[in-house]
Amino acid sequence: MDVEGVSTHCLFSVYGSITNNGQSTNDLGNGDFKLMGSANQSISGNSIKIGDLIITNTSGATVNTDVDARDVDLSASVTLSVANTKKLFVRGNFINGGIDAIGGTGTVSFTGSAVQTIFGPTNTTFYNLEIKNQGSGVFLNLNTNVSNNVKLDGLLDLNGKLLTITNSATTGSTWVSGGIISEKQDNSSKIKWNIGSTTGAHVYPFAR
Repeated sequence: MDVEGVSTHCLFSVYGSITNNGQSTNDLGNGDFKLMGSANQSISGNSIKIGDLIITNTSGATVNTDVDARDVDLSASVTLSVANTKKLFVRGNFINGGIDAIGGTGTVSFTGSAVQTIFGPTNTTFYNLEIKNQGSGVFLNLNTNVSNNVKLDGLLDLNGKLLTITNSATTGSTWVSGGIISEKQDNSSKIKWNIGSTTGAHVYPFAR
């Protein structure tokens, strides 16, 4: 597939892998990509901006380059991995249709300014979760786990859900700006950090 730009909204149904050999500034933000092959599909090459990333391929998909997507929509029984040092940027919502964890050692970064949500029927585990929404923030609509690091450079609203950090080191949480919002009178919004016997300052950066 060789696409330099998409001026009107459209859907690409993709059965193979995607390689961006063009400019790293390629903006396909009006093009939604639906990965529906039978073998694992990858997104590689130079970084790329797209519309929605929809994955229905039960053999999974691997993000091997920085991908800037609007919504990320994962069907039940699929797998998604983000390679080490790579980022899957999300401008909209993250819909988990039924997978337990995002594989790989990369980062899922929420970069919108309007309200963004993480939701679906299954609790989600991220390796690295980055919150860069400094506008209306990111809302949890399901319990969420982070196995390595949650980086806050924006607002994360627990919204009555549980955020669990399983990295016992103090590096499990990084604060730049913003913070965590936990305003529920029934105390349903909670953070659980499994620090074990690890010493040092484990800081929860609450905004309010």
